[in-house]
Amino acid sequence: MRLVRAFFSTLLFCLIISGPAAGMYIWTDENGVKHFSDAPPSEEASEEVKHQADYDAVAGEKKLYEKANQLMSSYRGDFSLLTKAGLFLERILESNPNSALAYVGLSRLARKEGRIIGKKYKPGSLEESREFLLKAIRIDPALYDAYRQGVYLHVASNNLPEARKAAKKARELSPDAPETDILFAVIALEEGDDEEVIRRSNSVISKTADKYMLHDAYFFLTKVYKKQKKYDLVEDMYLKTMKIWPDDAWNLDSYAGFLYRRGRYDEAITYGEKALSIMDFYVARKRLGKSYYKKASDILWTKGQPAESIRFFLSSIKYHPTANAFYGLGTSYARIGKDAQNVSLMEKAASALEKAIELESDHKLAQSQLAKIRKLLSDL
Repeated sequence: MRLVRAFFSTLLFCLIISGPAAGMYIWTDENGVKHFSDAPPSEEASEEVKHQADYDAVAGEKKLYEKANQLMSSYRGDFSLLTKAGLFLERILESNPNSALAYVGLSRLARKEGRIIGKKYKPGSLEESREFLLKAIRIDPALYDAYRQGVYLHVASNNLPEARKAAKKARELSPDAPETDILFAVIALEEGDDEEVIRRSNSVISKTADKYMLHDAYFFLTKVYKKQKKYDLVEDMYLKTMKIWPDDAWNLDSYAGFLYRRGRYDEAITYGEKALSIMDFYVARKRLGKSYYKKASDILWTKGQPAESIRFFLSSIKYHPTANAFYGLGTSYARIGKDAQNVSLMEKAASALEKAIELESDHKLAQSQLAKIRKLLSDL
C-alpha cells in the first residue's frame, strides 16, 4: 500500500474529543468486522456506544478522515497538502487496519496524486485508486463515501455505466443528501444533459451552505451556461465561486480566462495578476501573457500608439514569450526609432525581431520587418 511520506517524517496529532454523544452505535457484522455509525442497521444487531474508548475510536477516526478530505479538497497544486492528507489516513490505519474510511480516503488520494490534467492520469494511479476503493467496500458495503468516491473514479476512467451504478447505490444509502445531487450532476455533465445538471446543481444550492458543495454546483452551472452561451449567468457563477474562495488562484485564473475570451483584457490582466500573486503556475502565466499581448496589440495597431504599447508587449513576453509578442515589440521600437532616427531604438527593434524569428523561423512579418530595419541601420 502506498502512503504519502514525501516531505514529513513525523506529525503530532492533538485530538480534543468531547464525551459520548447520543445516537452513536457500534456493531459487528457476520464477517467479524466492527462498524460505527450514527444509526444501527437493526435493533437486535447493535448497541448504542456507551464507553468513552469506543466513542473516541469513532470520533477520532472520523475527525482524521475529515481532515484528510479537507486537505484534498483544498489541493491546488501544493503537494504538501496531499502529503499531510496521507499522514492523517496512515494514522487511522495504525489504530484500525480495517478502516473502510481510511481506504476510501486513500482511493481519493491516489486519484489526486495521479492526475496530470483533465482526465489524463499517471500510469497505474486509477488502478491503485480502484484497489483501495474495492477494499473499502469489502470492509463496509454500506459506506456512503465509498460509492461517492466511486462515481469520481469511474468518471475519471470513462466508465459512465459504473459511475451511474455507484451513484444509485449512494442514493439508496442517503437519498436526500446534497452530495447525491452532486454525483448525478457529475454524470449528467459527462453525458451532456444540461437540464439535469442545472436541476441537480440548483438542488444542491437550495439544500446546503457547505462551501465545497456550493463550489462544485457553481462550477457545474458555469460549464453548462458557457455551452449555452449565457454569458451573464456564467459571470454570475464565477463571482459566486470567488465569493466562497476569494484567494483561490485557480478560480481567479479561470475568471481571467473568461474575461479574456470576452475581450475584457484590462480586467483579465487584473485577475490574472492576482492569481499569480497567490500561486505561480504555467496556465495562469500563459493566460496573463496572452491578455497583455491583446492589450498591446490594440494600442499599437488599432490606436497607433507604439510608445504606449511597449510596456504591455514587455509584460506579455515576461509571462508568455511568443514570436508574435517579440514581433509587436520590435515593430513598436522600429516605428519610434524610424521617426526619431534613433539608432539605439532601431537596434532594439532588430534584436526583438531576431528573437521572434528564433522562436518561429517562418514568421514572414518578422522577417520582412527585420530586413527593413537592417537596411535602415546600414543607411544611417
